Amino acid sequence: MAQGYWRKPELSEETFRARIRGDDSRQWLRTGDLGFIRDGLLYITGRKKDLIIIGGQNHYPQDIEWTVEAALPAVRPGCGAAFSVEVEGEERLVVVAEVDTRQQQGGAVLDLEAATATVRQAVNEAYQLRLHDLVFLKPGSVPKTSSGKIQRQAAKRAYLERGLQPVTEEQAA
Repeated sequence: MAQGYWRKPELSEETFRARIRGDDSRQWLRTGDLGFIRDGLLYITGRKKDLIIIGGQNHYPQDIEWTVEAALPAVRPGCGAAFSVEVEGEERLVVVAEVDTRQQQGGAVLDLEAATATVRQAVNEAYQLRLHDLVFLKPGSVPKTSSGKIQRQAAKRAYLERGLQPVTEEQAA
């Protein structure tokens, strides 16, 4: 394991020398991964920085993203990001999702208003969450790593900086 970050002693202490309460004998590396152990097996459930906390409830973004995909076939699988943003001092849910134009039957135009209502209802029923904003994007717009993983924090930054490429109804045909 590395000794720490160059010239960042506080971050090094927090990340590379974590301790479990009541056990000062060992140091641990904080990876940022979330998980649990069941029957002796470790299950990774996500990343701490991606966890969405609204109204004191924890929500895994990938669960919300899967709900959006299941509710609306026009959303490209694995091409959406759920995250929270602060609005008037409260965390609010935002989802950005790429539209799969290949799913439109006979060249039909995607009714973005109806699609938004469908997604809002699905998210509310599944998680009792109100969707603050839903942005449908052009294919290839959601930031991903070189291995194809969603970069939720980059998507959030792009959303906040208005750097996303929303799709119009004409483009969703």
